[in-house]
Amino acid sequence: MSRALLAALLLAAWTACAGRPEPVVHTVREGENLYRISAYYGVPITAILDANGLEDPGTIARGQRLRIPDARRAPPGEPLRPPPGVRPPGPGSPLEPPRSQFRGLGDLRPNAIARWRARRAARAAGLAFAWPLAGPVSSGFARREGRLHEGIDVLGEPGALVRAAETGVVAHSGPLGAYGNLVLVRHAGGFATAYAHARRALVAAGERVRRGDPIAEVGATGNATGPHLHFEIRRGERAVDPLLFLPDAPEGR
Repeated sequence: MSRALLAALLLAAWTACAGRPEPVVHTVREGENLYRISAYYGVPITAILDANGLEDPGTIARGQRLRIPDARRAPPGEPLRPPPGVRPPGPGSPLEPPRSQFRGLGDLRPNAIARWRARRAARAAGLAFAWPLAGPVSSGFARREGRLHEGIDVLGEPGALVRAAETGVVAHSGPLGAYGNLVLVRHAGGFATAYAHARRALVAAGERVRRGDPIAEVGATGNATGPHLHFEIRRGERAVDPLLFLPDAPEGR
């Protein structure tokens, strides 16, 4: 019976593999760029970068062969040209995801390629950051009054639960200057997350937490004008833009 079951499983696996089309291979021609190739095949630029082990969308060259995963059409018979009246960005130009992906975030939407690189760095460390709080982002990672705002501010009701963005160990839990009540969690790969202005912390230093565990309550302690979560992601000692690492929108928004 076990042999028959194994044979059936193998047959199902082979059938599934046989049903998946091989990636289309596109040979880059004079005047083409990744923007045009992506638009022609209906495949995200980041998917093409991943499939070919590329980091910079501006480095493709004439004659280069690119694997196009899940292509919606066959390779073209002639070089790809932009539609009439359309001027696509050239090599190395910033590329942004559709506006709908960041509905409600306005000008806080990050660059698509920067997001892809950030998430790849997190994946290499075995991390996948989640939103710590479902709420509107009132302030982003940017310079304000000559100083860098080293995280994002997420509005929330006083006492709402703040959750760990990823699994790690609590390095600090308690008051810390302008941060007010702060929970700091260290993660793999040299990453850390900070959760500031909490009404109170729900975890202690040295405690191990898992992604999604409640670790604090929304408050307005420290230098805060109202109840919100100030959230930071750090790589080593350097603060990085959390929106580069987080999913498009938190659950419950």
